[in-house]
Order: sequence, then C-alpha cells, then structure tokens
Amino acid sequence: SNTANITTTGTTALTYCTSQGNSTADEKIGKVAFGSINNTSTGSSGYENYTAISTSASRGTAYIITITPSWTSTVYSEGYSVWIDYNQNGLFTDNGEEVWTNSATTISPVSGSFTIPATATIGATTMRVSMKYSGIPTSCESFPYGQVEDYTVTITGGSADTTAPSAPTALAGSRTT
Repeated sequence: SNTANITTTGTTALTYCTSQGNSTADEKIGKVAFGSINNTSTGSSGYENYTAISTSASRGTAYIITITPSWTSTVYSEGYSVWIDYNQNGLFTDNGEEVWTNSATTISPVSGSFTIPATATIGATTMRVSMKYSGIPTSCESFPYGQVEDYTVTITGGSADTTAPSAPTALAGSRTT
C-alpha cells in the first residue's frame, strides 16, 4: 500500500494589544451601534471583550457607527476612535485601519461614517471602540479615564451587480447603418 503524508494548517487565534481606561467611575461607553450591533455596555471595567457580539459588513459599503457615552454626574469632554483589523493580522496600526475618530467633545451621542475597503480580507475580524477623557485615543494604550470595547465584524464580499445589461442607445443625430 502507499503512504500519504498530509499536513493541515489550523487557525491561530490572534492576540491584540491591550488597551484600557484605568477608571470608569465617572465616564464610560454607554452604547455602541454599528450594523446589527446595538450593545448597551456594562462599563464595569476599563476594557470589555464583546467579541461574541458581531455584525456583517460588506466591502465597498458605507456604514455609520454611533457611540453614546455615559457619565455618572459631571459631563466630561471625550475623544473617540474606532479601528477594524481589515487584513486580520492582529494589529490596528496598518494603513486605513483607524476608520473613524472624533476629537474631545461633550456631545452625546457621536456618530461617524466610513466605507469598508474593497481590499478588506473576507471573514471575521476585530473592531475596537475606544473613548478617552480629553483626547483622541490610540489603539494600544492605557489612559486614566474612559473605556475600550472590542467587537467582531465579519467582512463579506459585497453584493453583486444584478442589473441586466441594457441595449446600446443611439445618440440623437447619429446614423446607424
């Protein structure tokens, strides 16, 4: 009989950099809405792993994200950033992966839009949402006040163009033979 050697590769879970607010006593993320994600946050710690909560997003499609801060009493000025690991390499620092930022403001809620690039890798990946007191957060930092939450976004190929082709139309004043 013949012997066959078969090698398979398994999927390795990615480990992302740590990021967190050191205190959520006065301010935290109250709610994140993006696609089918509509999560009212617990805010019990400076980092919340919500990767069990997911939505799909199609390449080439524009989306809106809305973040609602929550303050215990005093309204503080908060800055926001959102990243999506489009190439699924475990980093948020690649070009174009910081998809939206908002400078420090007391406006509530805040919303922004972005388009999933046509080059995004299809499949499940991580989206990081960060809210930081008095400044725009970076993807991998610890800061005194605020919160960071991670979610899952499943990138899809987008919808196909199903429009039937139309017959060419002759231009006015042109002749056909």
